[in-house]
Amino acid sequence: LPRRLAAAGLLTGAALGASAQTPAPDAGRGAALYLQLPGGQPSCVECHGPDPLGNRNRLLNAAGGPLFISEAINKAAAMGYLDSLLGARERADLSAYLARVNELESARVEIWPRVLEFGRVAQGAAVPEQALRLLNKGTQAAAGQPVLESGTGLSLRHDCPAQLAPGAACTAHVGLLSGETGRRAAALRWQGNADGLPQWVGVSASVEVAAAGVLVADLPGTTLTLQAAPGQRVVAEFSLVNAGVAALSLGVPALTGPGAAAFGTTGSACSTALNLQPGARCTVRITATAPASGQQQALLQWRSDGAHLPPVSMVVAADASAVPAPAPPPPPAAPSPPAPPP
Repeated sequence: LPRRLAAAGLLTGAALGASAQTPAPDAGRGAALYLQLPGGQPSCVECHGPDPLGNRNRLLNAAGGPLFISEAINKAAAMGYLDSLLGARERADLSAYLARVNELESARVEIWPRVLEFGRVAQGAAVPEQALRLLNKGTQAAAGQPVLESGTGLSLRHDCPAQLAPGAACTAHVGLLSGETGRRAAALRWQGNADGLPQWVGVSASVEVAAAGVLVADLPGTTLTLQAAPGQRVVAEFSLVNAGVAALSLGVPALTGPGAAAFGTTGSACSTALNLQPGARCTVRITATAPASGQQQALLQWRSDGAHLPPVSMVVAADASAVPAPAPPPPPAAPSPPAPPP
């Protein structure tokens, strides 16, 4: 189903819902549901990953309206348990959220990451803030401000001006207050007149008495910076470490941001479902291609069943002074056929 038709289907569903005097779909509630269902049952992110715009497992078909979600639940055995957990309102909210995500495909704003998860965190633990960024890709100044909806147990600060200049970006920082146990489910709303807004980013966490595994990156800072000759590839490796006191299992990774296409994780020893005991580590292999000029930036997220990896910022810059990689040698010439006998 084309994504634009999917969005049109949502509008039709919304109109029918309004005629029946049902509550209007709530995209913010849908963003929170994407990460966390009532009662702690596995939600959409477990299967579709932390980048809904990536359309993993045809997720964005659900932007077509609640009926598309119902059809998927009926057809996919692994989703059958959702039939009793998602009522008509929840399906409408999820579809409304994904319809907004769908708009980012051609919007003149870039938002990353597209979900924000802290994972399972021990009560009282010091938890680093997580950053979300908004980039104005248009040719005119535009407004874009973050607002935290239903953010009990969470904090928000940001540096977004009233008008964001063309090519400029601003950052929102969300903090987790870990003094009280319990689940956190909220949405950060990017609002304003910038093309593609409003958008919602789901926020989730679970603060627990028992300590869980803690996934961290063994890097000297919070940003991995790479350089290469324009158009050339560069490879870097670093470790993911379980810094907690309990084992953890790795989940799905995601690369988001305006330069995400320049990066890849192929060849990493870290993989989905890999179990890491306390103190154990695995290797992430990052391959990046330098742009013709300037730099590309992206964000690496990696889920787990403990405290998730604080997202790692990555930059690859063009270095005109770098020596390009040598061209591979030509293949050896085919041997000449033997001379015919006299």
